[in-house]
Amino acid sequence: MKRKQRAMPKVGSRYEKKMRDGTKHVLTVVEVRGEIKFQLGRQIFDSPSGAAKYIKGGREVNGWVFWKIDR
Repeated sequence: MKRKQRAMPKVGSRYEKKMRDGTKHVLTVVEVRGEIKFQLGRQIFDSPSGAAKYIKGGREVNGWVFWKIDR
């Protein structure tokens, strides 16, 4: 199955996720040494999926869908 090619979001873009328990997480797109990264609190991730997986306790998650990026 061919993966969908996604455009990278712009630096400074913010995405919010409100969990069922009311907890709110904010993912921010940042640039680190010329590369696009994703910041969640003080943590920096290579992908939105990495940040989503962190929130979900290590469970595999499609971060593009989790954060509703590309809509």
